[in-house]
Amino acid sequence: MSGLPFLRIYRVKPILFCVLSALVIGASFTDVNVERDALKRVYTQRIDSLSFSLGQLKSALAECAENPAIGKEKILRLLHRSRICLKRTDFWLRYTDPIHYRWINGPLPIEWETEVFEKYEAPYMRRAGGLILMETELALAEPNLDSLLTWCDMAGKGLTGLNTSLNDLDFTKPDWFFFANRHFLLNLFTVYSTGYECPSEDRRIPELHDMCQSMQEVYAVFSKGNPDLPMDRFNELYERMLAFLTKAPEAYMDFDHYAFIRDYVAPLYEINAGLIRSSRVRSQNLNDYSLQSNAISLFDPGLYNAQNRKGVFSGIEDSASLASIRSLGSMLFYDPILSGNMERSCASCHKPAHFFADTQRFASNYDRNGFLPRNTPSLFQASSNHLLMADGAHFSLQEQARHVIGHVKEMAGDEAVIMKRINKIPQYKKQLQVLSQLTPSAPVYTYEHVLSAVVYYCSSYGDSIPLFFRQMKHQAEEDALAIRGFNLFMGKAACATCHFLPRFNGVRPPYTGSEFEVIGTPADKAGKVLSSDSGRFLQHPVAEMLHAFRTPGLWNIGHTFPYMHNGVYHSLEEVIDFYDAGGGIGKGLKLANQTLPSDSLRLSQEEKQALVHFLRQLKSEEPAPTAPLNLPQAQTRQLSARKPGGNY
Repeated sequence: MSGLPFLRIYRVKPILFCVLSALVIGASFTDVNVERDALKRVYTQRIDSLSFSLGQLKSALAECAENPAIGKEKILRLLHRSRICLKRTDFWLRYTDPIHYRWINGPLPIEWETEVFEKYEAPYMRRAGGLILMETELALAEPNLDSLLTWCDMAGKGLTGLNTSLNDLDFTKPDWFFFANRHFLLNLFTVYSTGYECPSEDRRIPELHDMCQSMQEVYAVFSKGNPDLPMDRFNELYERMLAFLTKAPEAYMDFDHYAFIRDYVAPLYEINAGLIRSSRVRSQNLNDYSLQSNAISLFDPGLYNAQNRKGVFSGIEDSASLASIRSLGSMLFYDPILSGNMERSCASCHKPAHFFADTQRFASNYDRNGFLPRNTPSLFQASSNHLLMADGAHFSLQEQARHVIGHVKEMAGDEAVIMKRINKIPQYKKQLQVLSQLTPSAPVYTYEHVLSAVVYYCSSYGDSIPLFFRQMKHQAEEDALAIRGFNLFMGKAACATCHFLPRFNGVRPPYTGSEFEVIGTPADKAGKVLSSDSGRFLQHPVAEMLHAFRTPGLWNIGHTFPYMHNGVYHSLEEVIDFYDAGGGIGKGLKLANQTLPSDSLRLSQEEKQALVHFLRQLKSEEPAPTAPLNLPQAQTRQLSARKPGGNY
C-alpha cells in the first residue's frame, strides 16, 4: 500500500508531469544548442584576432616604407603574434582549405600542383605567401620590403578566401569535427613539432605549446555541445599531454619527440579514430581522399591509400583468390618471359634479398651496352606514393610496370609477343582463365591481368610494422640509441621536414600528394659537378622543377643502398654527411633553386651515429621474398629453358 500515493500523483496530474518533462528536455536541447553556438563564437573570435594581427603587421610594414628607421624587431614581434593567432585557428583553416592556407603560411613562394588530383588534370602553378616566407625574408641581412608587403597582402586575401569557404560549413557537427581533429593530430605527428613551417628554432616549442593549449577550449566546448559523445578519455589524455608540453624544455633540440608521439599523439589518434568508427560518420572533404578510416593506429601501414594495388582485379576480396593472384604474380616477376630476349626478369634489377632494390649503382642496359641512368629503387614502398618513379612520371603501378617492361633499354618486352608466349604455357593460361572469371569487366584475360598480377605480388610486401614502430607500440624492447636518433631525425637534423611519418617519405598529411625536392645531388663522390639528371623537369619543364626528385621512403633504407637517384653514395654515413654540409650548395655547387637549406646542420659524430642506428631500425621484419626453384613448363623447348630470375 505504501506505493499507492506515489502512483496516485501521476494518475491525477499527468499533464503537469508531461509539461515538466518537456521543460527539462527542452532546456537540455537549448543548452546543447547554446554550446554549439559557443564553438562558432570561439572560431569567430580567433579569426577576428588573426585578421586584426595581420592588419597591424601590414600597417607596420607600410609605415616602415615611409620610415625605414622602424626596425626588424617590431616587425618580427608583430609577425610572431600573427603566427600565434594563426596556429589558434589551424584546426579549422588548414583542414578546410589548404589552397588559401598556403597564402597565409606557404613554405615556398611558388608551388606546383602535385596532389593526387594531378592524375586527372595537368599541374598548375600556385603562388604562396604569408608568415613563413616573411620570417625567412626577415632573417636576411637586407630584407626586401616589397616582398614582405606582397606576402602580407596575400595572407590577408587568403584569410578572406578561407572565411568564404567556412561560411557554409557547420563545423560543430561530429562528422566535420572528428575528421578535422584527425587532420590536426596527424599534423602533430608530422609537422607541428618539426621545423617544417616554423623557421625560428627558439619559437617552435612555445608555439606548439600555445597552439595545443588553445585547443583545450575547443575540445571542452565541443564536448558540452555533444554530451552523447564519449570524449572523456580523449580530454583526460589531452590534458596530460599539455602537462608534458608545459614541462618540456623550450630548447627545440632537447624536445622528446619520441615520448610526445608514443605517449600522447598516437593514443589520442586511436581514440579519435574509434570515435569516427563508433559515430559512423563519413567525410565529405576531398582532403580526406587518401586516408583510411579503418586504420586505427598512426603506425598502421594502411593509414592512407596512394595506389590501387589490384589493378584489373579490383573488387576481389576473398583470400583464396588473392592468394592465387599473388602466386601468379610471383612467378611472372621472376620469369624472363616478360623481356624481349627472355633473359631478363623484373627480379634482375629488383633484387628480392634487398627489398626489391639493387645494390649496383646502375643496372646494365637491355643490350648490355652501357648502363641505365638511374639507380634501381626499392619496390617495397612504391604503393605509398601517388606519383611514381624519381621524376613522378607515372600515376599508377600498373602503368609503371607497363613502361619498364616495354622500355627498349630495360626489358624490351612486346605485349603481343608476351601474350603469345603465355598462351603456350598451360599453367599460366589456366590461372589467367580462372582469375579472369572474377573480373566481370574483363572476362577474357589480357595483358592487363598480367601487369596487375605482377603489381599485386610486389605491393603485397612492405606492410609489416618496422621494429622502431613496434618499440613505440610497447611491442618490443626500447633502444635508447634509436630513440636518440629519432629525436635528431625529427629535430636538429631536420630530416622530418621532408620525410614525413609514418612512411618517412614525401607524402605529408593529409597524404594526398608526393613532394619533390631539389637537394643538389652531385654526379660523383668528389662533389664538384651537379648531377646532369633534370629530374621532375623532364615531366614538367618549369624552372622550379629542374633537378627536383620525389622524396623517397626510408623503410628498409639500411638495406637498399646505394643512395640517391644516381646511387652516388654507398653508405648512410655518406648521405648524412651530404645533408649535414647543406646539400649541393653547401658542397660548393651552383644551384639557383635548391629547396634544402644550405647551411650546415652541425651534427656531431655521435649524433650522426645515432641517426644511422635509428634508420636501421626502420626495417620490415617480414621474411625476404624468394625466387621460385622452377618456372611453369611450356609447350616448346625454347620456352621451357627459361631460368628463374633471368640470366642478367
